[in-house]
Amino acid sequence: MRELGIPPERPPSLAGGMAFAGGPLNHFVLQGLVKMVEPLRNDAGSLGLVRAVSGILTMQGVSLWSTQPPSDPSRGTT
Repeated sequence: MRELGIPPERPPSLAGGMAFAGGPLNHFVLQGLVKMVEPLRNDAGSLGLVRAVSGILTMQGVSLWSTQPPSDPSRGTT
């Protein structure tokens, strides 16, 4: 959190995490995305980072969400 400039009083996780089949192999990442919507809607201009792992913890997934469109149109959504 220090390296990313995130204030220490901010919770590091909204939905927690699970490293077994109850999470990565089901829809835990979708639940995390849904949980990220509320703070983004309540704080215009904010960013949210959603992280995911594969079922065997060898592949990582990361997505950065924002309430603002990208300043560079070439970096739009895909």
